[in-house]
Amino acid sequence: VHLDLDDPQCWARDELGPEKLAEALRLLAEVSPAARQQLLLACGCCVGADQTVSADEALLIRGICAALGAPIPPLLPGQPVNSGSLG
Repeated sequence: VHLDLDDPQCWARDELGPEKLAEALRLLAEVSPAARQQLLLACGCCVGADQTVSADEALLIRGICAALGAPIPPLLPGQPVNSGSLG
């Protein structure tokens, strides 16, 4: 999945925290539904890159989906992932 971002912003690990996440989710809630769907597909691809879902990954995806009012995909910890289950 390719996200066509005009000006992507990346933060160093030590700059991240709950405030940055809340800020990012507030901004993402304002983008079009199609853009949110594309972002969530990209998140799913990241989670599935190693062909399995960790508990932390499942919780993070569920939290992002909930914050954006998006359907929550059926990603369960320990579940094997294939590309067909991400989109």
